Amino acid sequence: MKKLLIFCLLMLFGSGSLSAQDRVDQPATTLSYKSQEIKRALYWEQIDGKWKSRYNTEIRFQSGVQCENFRSLFVGCIDTMRFLFIEYDKGAYLYPNLEMDWCYFRTICAGLLEETDYNALRTITPGQQVSVVSHYANESHKNAQYSFSGFLDMTRLLYSSACTLYNSYEKAYGTDAAMTYWQKEYPDKFMLAVLRTTSEGRDVVRFQVFPAYVTMGEPVGMDKFYFEISYDEYGKLFKADRKLTHK
Repeated sequence: MKKLLIFCLLMLFGSGSLSAQDRVDQPATTLSYKSQEIKRALYWEQIDGKWKSRYNTEIRFQSGVQCENFRSLFVGCIDTMRFLFIEYDKGAYLYPNLEMDWCYFRTICAGLLEETDYNALRTITPGQQVSVVSHYANESHKNAQYSFSGFLDMTRLLYSSACTLYNSYEKAYGTDAAMTYWQKEYPDKFMLAVLRTTSEGRDVVRFQVFPAYVTMGEPVGMDKFYFEISYDEYGKLFKADRKLTHK
Protein backbone atom coordinates (compact mmCIF):
# COMPACT_ATOMS: atom_id res chain seq x y z
CA MET A 1 0.00 0.00 0.00
CA LYS A 2 2.92 2.36 0.76
CA LYS A 3 4.31 1.87 -2.76
CA LEU A 4 0.87 2.51 -4.21
CA LEU A 5 0.40 5.77 -2.28
CA ILE A 6 3.84 7.02 -3.37
CA PHE A 7 2.96 6.13 -6.96
CA CYS A 8 -0.31 8.08 -6.69
CA LEU A 9 1.46 11.15 -5.32
CA LEU A 10 3.97 11.07 -8.17
CA MET A 11 1.11 10.92 -10.65
CA LEU A 12 -0.60 13.88 -9.01
CA PHE A 13 2.52 16.05 -8.98
CA GLY A 14 3.56 14.90 -12.42
CA SER A 15 0.26 15.92 -13.94
CA GLY A 16 0.73 19.59 -13.09
CA SER A 17 2.01 22.12 -15.60
CA LEU A 18 4.99 24.38 -14.92
CA SER A 19 3.69 27.11 -17.20
CA ALA A 20 1.75 30.06 -15.84
CA GLN A 21 -2.00 29.86 -16.23
CA ASP A 22 -5.17 31.45 -14.90
CA ARG A 23 -6.63 30.19 -11.66
CA VAL A 24 -9.70 28.22 -12.72
CA ASP A 25 -11.55 25.97 -10.30
CA GLN A 26 -11.97 22.42 -11.52
CA PRO A 27 -15.58 21.21 -11.61
CA ALA A 28 -16.43 18.75 -8.86
CA THR A 29 -16.25 15.13 -9.95
CA THR A 30 -19.63 13.42 -10.26
CA LEU A 31 -20.75 9.95 -11.21
CA SER A 32 -21.42 9.26 -14.88
CA TYR A 33 -24.43 7.21 -13.76
CA LYS A 34 -26.17 6.77 -10.42
CA SER A 35 -29.06 4.56 -9.40
CA GLN A 36 -31.73 5.53 -6.93
CA GLU A 37 -30.83 4.86 -3.30
CA ILE A 38 -32.18 2.32 -0.86
CA LYS A 39 -32.25 4.10 2.49
CA ARG A 40 -34.81 2.25 4.56
CA ALA A 41 -35.16 -1.43 5.44
CA LEU A 42 -36.12 -3.60 8.37
CA TYR A 43 -33.33 -5.53 10.03
CA TRP A 44 -34.56 -8.89 11.30
CA GLU A 45 -32.60 -10.92 13.84
CA GLN A 46 -33.40 -14.13 15.67
CA ILE A 47 -32.66 -13.75 19.39
CA ASP A 48 -33.41 -16.59 21.82
CA GLY A 49 -35.61 -18.22 19.21
CA LYS A 50 -37.71 -15.11 18.61
CA TRP A 51 -37.56 -12.80 15.61
CA LYS A 52 -37.08 -9.12 16.42
CA SER A 53 -36.86 -6.19 14.02
CA ARG A 54 -35.51 -2.66 13.93
CA TYR A 55 -34.76 -0.14 11.21
CA ASN A 56 -31.46 -0.28 9.35
CA THR A 57 -30.15 2.96 10.90
CA GLU A 58 -30.81 1.94 14.51
CA ILE A 59 -27.65 0.68 16.20
CA ARG A 60 -27.21 -1.06 19.52
CA PHE A 61 -24.11 -0.37 21.61
CA GLN A 62 -21.12 -2.34 20.31
CA SER A 63 -23.30 -3.74 17.56
CA GLY A 64 -23.62 -2.97 13.88
CA VAL A 65 -19.87 -2.81 13.30
CA GLN A 66 -20.53 -3.59 9.67
CA CYS A 67 -23.19 -6.10 8.80
CA GLU A 68 -26.04 -4.89 11.02
CA ASN A 69 -26.61 -1.37 9.72
CA PHE A 70 -26.50 0.78 6.62
CA ARG A 71 -27.69 4.27 5.68
CA SER A 72 -27.61 4.15 1.92
CA LEU A 73 -27.13 1.56 -0.80
CA PHE A 74 -26.80 2.43 -4.48
CA VAL A 75 -25.00 1.67 -7.74
CA GLY A 76 -22.87 4.28 -9.47
CA CYS A 77 -20.39 4.55 -12.32
CA ILE A 78 -17.05 6.36 -12.19
CA ASP A 79 -16.36 6.86 -15.89
CA THR A 80 -17.11 3.35 -17.25
CA MET A 81 -16.43 1.48 -13.99
CA ARG A 82 -19.50 0.34 -12.07
CA PHE A 83 -19.39 0.34 -8.26
CA LEU A 84 -21.67 -0.71 -5.44
CA PHE A 85 -21.74 2.05 -2.81
CA ILE A 86 -22.62 1.32 0.82
CA GLU A 87 -22.78 4.03 3.46
CA TYR A 88 -22.87 2.77 7.04
CA ASP A 89 -21.72 3.41 10.60
CA LYS A 90 -18.53 1.55 11.45
CA GLY A 91 -17.93 0.81 15.12
CA ALA A 92 -14.53 0.64 16.80
CA TYR A 93 -12.76 1.50 20.02
CA LEU A 94 -11.00 4.86 19.94
CA TYR A 95 -8.34 3.20 22.12
CA PRO A 96 -8.43 -0.46 21.00
CA ASN A 97 -5.62 -1.68 23.26
CA LEU A 98 -7.51 -0.46 26.32
CA GLU A 99 -10.95 -1.24 24.88
CA MET A 100 -12.07 2.28 25.76
CA ASP A 101 -14.38 4.83 24.12
CA TRP A 102 -16.50 2.86 21.67
CA CYS A 103 -17.29 5.14 18.72
CA TYR A 104 -19.12 5.02 15.43
CA PHE A 105 -17.63 6.49 12.28
CA ARG A 106 -19.87 7.36 9.33
CA THR A 107 -18.20 5.50 6.48
CA ILE A 108 -18.68 5.07 2.74
CA CYS A 109 -17.39 2.10 0.78
CA ALA A 110 -17.25 1.64 -3.00
CA GLY A 111 -16.70 -1.89 -4.32
CA LEU A 112 -16.06 -2.61 -7.99
CA LEU A 113 -19.11 -4.40 -9.38
CA GLU A 114 -18.45 -6.90 -12.17
CA GLU A 115 -20.87 -7.01 -15.10
CA THR A 116 -21.84 -10.61 -14.32
CA ASP A 117 -22.65 -9.73 -10.69
CA TYR A 118 -24.67 -6.67 -11.70
CA ASN A 119 -26.71 -8.70 -14.19
CA ALA A 120 -27.26 -11.45 -11.62
CA LEU A 121 -28.57 -8.89 -9.12
CA ARG A 122 -30.77 -7.25 -11.75
CA THR A 123 -32.35 -10.50 -12.99
CA ILE A 124 -32.62 -12.34 -9.67
CA THR A 125 -35.52 -14.82 -9.64
CA PRO A 126 -37.66 -16.09 -6.74
CA GLY A 127 -35.68 -18.51 -4.59
CA GLN A 128 -32.35 -17.42 -6.07
CA GLN A 129 -29.45 -16.14 -3.98
CA VAL A 130 -26.72 -13.89 -5.37
CA SER A 131 -23.43 -13.04 -3.66
CA VAL A 132 -21.24 -10.11 -4.67
CA VAL A 133 -17.49 -10.28 -4.08
CA SER A 134 -15.49 -7.22 -5.11
CA HIS A 135 -11.87 -7.51 -6.24
CA TYR A 136 -11.26 -3.81 -5.56
CA ALA A 137 -12.80 -1.57 -2.91
CA ASN A 138 -12.06 1.82 -1.42
CA GLU A 139 -13.41 3.15 1.87
CA SER A 140 -13.39 6.50 3.65
CA HIS A 141 -14.65 7.94 6.92
CA LYS A 142 -16.98 10.89 6.34
CA ASN A 143 -15.02 13.31 8.52
CA ALA A 144 -14.65 17.08 8.24
CA GLN A 145 -12.29 16.74 5.26
CA TYR A 146 -14.55 14.36 3.35
CA SER A 147 -16.27 15.22 0.09
CA PHE A 148 -17.99 12.80 -2.26
CA SER A 149 -16.17 14.20 -5.29
CA GLY A 150 -12.84 13.78 -3.49
CA PHE A 151 -13.77 10.20 -2.61
CA LEU A 152 -14.56 9.49 -6.27
CA ASP A 153 -11.25 11.02 -7.36
CA MET A 154 -9.28 8.91 -4.90
CA THR A 155 -11.20 5.74 -5.77
CA ARG A 156 -10.44 6.26 -9.46
CA LEU A 157 -6.80 7.19 -8.85
CA LEU A 158 -6.06 4.25 -6.57
CA TYR A 159 -7.64 1.82 -9.03
CA SER A 160 -5.76 3.27 -12.01
CA SER A 161 -2.47 3.19 -10.11
CA ALA A 162 -3.08 -0.36 -8.91
CA CYS A 163 -3.75 -1.50 -12.48
CA THR A 164 -0.54 0.18 -13.67
CA LEU A 165 1.50 -1.52 -10.96
CA TYR A 166 -0.22 -4.84 -11.67
CA ASN A 167 0.79 -4.59 -15.33
CA SER A 168 4.37 -3.76 -14.31
CA TYR A 169 4.53 -6.77 -11.99
CA GLU A 170 3.05 -9.01 -14.68
CA LYS A 171 5.55 -7.83 -17.29
CA ALA A 172 8.54 -8.19 -14.95
CA TYR A 173 7.65 -11.24 -12.86
CA GLY A 174 4.67 -12.98 -14.46
CA THR A 175 0.95 -13.25 -13.81
CA ASP A 176 1.24 -15.17 -10.53
CA ALA A 177 3.41 -12.45 -8.98
CA ALA A 178 1.03 -9.77 -10.23
CA MET A 179 -1.95 -11.59 -8.72
CA THR A 180 -0.10 -11.95 -5.41
CA TYR A 181 0.54 -8.20 -5.39
CA TRP A 182 -3.12 -7.43 -6.12
CA GLN A 183 -4.45 -9.76 -3.44
CA LYS A 184 -2.10 -8.22 -0.89
CA GLU A 185 -3.12 -4.65 -1.69
CA TYR A 186 -6.80 -5.35 -2.37
CA PRO A 187 -8.01 -8.63 -0.88
CA ASP A 188 -11.46 -9.72 -2.00
CA LYS A 189 -14.21 -7.90 -0.13
CA PHE A 190 -17.60 -9.50 0.36
CA MET A 191 -20.03 -6.68 -0.32
CA LEU A 192 -23.52 -8.12 -0.54
CA ALA A 193 -25.60 -11.29 -0.29
CA VAL A 194 -29.14 -11.15 -1.70
CA LEU A 195 -32.01 -13.64 -1.55
CA ARG A 196 -35.34 -13.16 -3.31
CA THR A 197 -38.14 -15.01 -1.55
CA THR A 198 -41.77 -14.87 -0.44
CA SER A 199 -42.77 -13.66 3.02
CA GLU A 200 -46.40 -13.54 4.16
CA GLY A 201 -47.48 -13.69 0.53
CA ARG A 202 -45.27 -10.76 -0.52
CA ASP A 203 -42.40 -10.76 -3.01
CA VAL A 204 -39.44 -9.60 -0.91
CA VAL A 205 -35.66 -9.39 -0.99
CA ARG A 206 -33.56 -10.30 2.01
CA PHE A 207 -29.95 -9.20 2.04
CA GLN A 208 -26.82 -8.74 4.10
CA VAL A 209 -24.22 -6.00 3.67
CA PHE A 210 -20.59 -7.03 4.18
CA PRO A 211 -21.73 -10.58 4.98
CA ALA A 212 -19.49 -12.93 6.94
CA TYR A 213 -18.29 -15.91 4.92
CA VAL A 214 -16.75 -19.24 5.83
CA THR A 215 -16.06 -20.21 2.22
CA MET A 216 -16.09 -18.22 -0.98
CA GLY A 217 -19.61 -17.38 -2.09
CA GLU A 218 -21.35 -18.98 0.88
CA PRO A 219 -22.69 -16.38 3.32
CA VAL A 220 -23.25 -17.20 6.97
CA GLY A 221 -26.43 -16.43 8.86
CA MET A 222 -28.99 -15.61 6.15
CA ASP A 223 -31.38 -17.72 8.21
CA LYS A 224 -30.49 -15.86 11.43
CA PHE A 225 -30.34 -12.18 10.44
CA TYR A 226 -30.95 -10.05 7.37
CA PHE A 227 -32.41 -6.84 6.02
CA GLU A 228 -35.75 -7.13 4.24
CA ILE A 229 -37.41 -4.89 1.65
CA SER A 230 -40.07 -5.35 -1.00
CA TYR A 231 -38.94 -6.46 -4.44
CA ASP A 232 -40.22 -3.15 -5.84
CA GLU A 233 -37.99 -1.23 -3.40
CA TYR A 234 -35.04 -3.42 -4.40
CA GLY A 235 -35.64 -2.35 -8.00
CA LYS A 236 -34.33 1.13 -7.13
CA LEU A 237 -30.80 -0.24 -7.60
CA PHE A 238 -31.53 -0.53 -11.32
CA LYS A 239 -33.38 2.75 -11.90
CA ALA A 240 -31.50 5.93 -12.79
CA ASP A 241 -31.50 8.79 -10.29
CA ARG A 242 -31.80 12.41 -11.34
CA LYS A 243 -28.75 13.26 -9.26
CA LEU A 244 -25.22 12.13 -10.09
CA THR A 245 -23.77 12.81 -6.67
CA HIS A 246 -24.21 11.83 -3.02
CA LYS A 247 -23.70 13.70 0.24
